[in-house]
Amino acid sequence: MLFNGKQVRVNVHGPASKEFVAAADAQQRFIASRVTIKKGGGVKNTLDPEESHEQDAKFLAAVTASIDNFPYEGGPVAVYRERRLSYIADQVRAALNDQSSFFTGKAKG
Repeated sequence: MLFNGKQVRVNVHGPASKEFVAAADAQQRFIASRVTIKKGGGVKNTLDPEESHEQDAKFLAAVTASIDNFPYEGGPVAVYRERRLSYIADQVRAALNDQSSFFTGKAKG
């Protein structure tokens, strides 16, 4: 993606980083606080779509080191909250889920 003729780059902390681990832990605690086990088994999820979207934006912002060449008022969390920019969040999520995004070169073996 280009903005004002410059390539936009999103730099994220990888899954082994302290930032990623802290963000993932916070996300899991939040989700756990919205799920209850029903009497007799089963699960009741009280998480609404807006809360889910907000939590996702907070997680992505927490693992984002910087967004280069895309000044946006409110910073990364505002970018991820903005539904018209959901393609950016989708790309960041995909990169985070692809472990090869965080390793360079050939594996020795």
